Amino acid sequence: MTLKQLAFNLIYLLVPTCIFAQDSQTWKREEFDLHEFAKEKIRLQPFHSNITLKYINHILVIDARADSMPIGFRQRIASYNKFFLVLQNGVARETEEFVNHYFSLSQADTACKVIMVLKKLWLTDELEFTHLNSSEKLTDTIQNWTSGIIVKIEFYLQQKSDYYPLYRFDTIYSRPLNIGEAGAEFLQRGIIFSLSRLSQLDEKLPGIHTRKLSWEEIENYNEQRFDLPILKDSVLSAGVYRSFEEFKKNAPSQKEYTLKKSKLNDMIYVRQPDGTEVAERNVWGYCDGKKIFLRSVDNFFQLQRQGNAFYIYGAKVLKNKHAKRYSATNKFDPSNPPYPEMPEDKAVQGAGADADVLAGANLNPSQGPTRKLRLIFKPYQLDWDDGEIY
Repeated sequence: MTLKQLAFNLIYLLVPTCIFAQDSQTWKREEFDLHEFAKEKIRLQPFHSNITLKYINHILVIDARADSMPIGFRQRIASYNKFFLVLQNGVARETEEFVNHYFSLSQADTACKVIMVLKKLWLTDELEFTHLNSSEKLTDTIQNWTSGIIVKIEFYLQQKSDYYPLYRFDTIYSRPLNIGEAGAEFLQRGIIFSLSRLSQLDEKLPGIHTRKLSWEEIENYNEQRFDLPILKDSVLSAGVYRSFEEFKKNAPSQKEYTLKKSKLNDMIYVRQPDGTEVAERNVWGYCDGKKIFLRSVDNFFQLQRQGNAFYIYGAKVLKNKHAKRYSATNKFDPSNPPYPEMPEDKAVQGAGADADVLAGANLNPSQGPTRKLRLIFKPYQLDWDDGEIY
């Protein structure tokens, strides 16, 4: 091979890499459009448990999630292609077919119905755990991540026109596989785990006495979560939200501000009476009158709405490219008080999982040079329970 041919081959190999690196650095996160995301269909595979229910003849599934279309995000890192994960026949319909096939249901005319109200059903590679199953002592700047499903389902018993709260299932299931490999399994397992208590309650159903509700009360309870000015108002109020509550009320408390952006940090400045500008760190987000931006890892990312849900394409942590991998253990952490008089199922399912450790800068000089950090952009949904993203 001549020197000229060798040089040509090197250029051919290196140029695509350089172009990709440049594009990934200069890509503007404010310009994404979630409506352009492709859809990747998965299937909830049927499973029969051979469990017979004596007093339940049908299970009805109601989808009360903020956005009833997707069940998760997937991003192919190599190409940066982004996908909404969806069920082929719709979430409510496919889940209902699955749960009614899972059990052998009663054929008695006097049997009851059960209502499953889906509050969260979300596949993600961004599950966060603060507890590490590792003998190594880690600094507070290290966070632990894995893949799995977030599930929150409320169960009601229906007897004619009366309804009784049974229990709430609120858990996380994870395994050391990403959702591209095991999304259908995560979904199947999450739903099956939610049904375990229902089979235990079957024998007690004729004698269950909890608070009696009407269907209207249940509907109002589910809909009131989205009865918010930020979802109802036709005009967005410009200004800085100092809290999640200000965002929900469409009522930013700081009207005048200056936004300054740098490579890794965005900062809001507020003018003081003496004319000086001071950095405002107690910020949840801001609105420019047309678009809303949420603050995460000292950057602002645009929120886009679909249904009653908001999404961002942004970052949740600064990632060290060469971080080690540790074993993660899931932990249940309920975010909301239960529905009045509704028992809550706190059993957590799942196994240990390998997870990327997303680390902050190394602040201890004795531990070696400071790690180089970068923002990792991925899609997230806003959690109406606490104003975080997942």
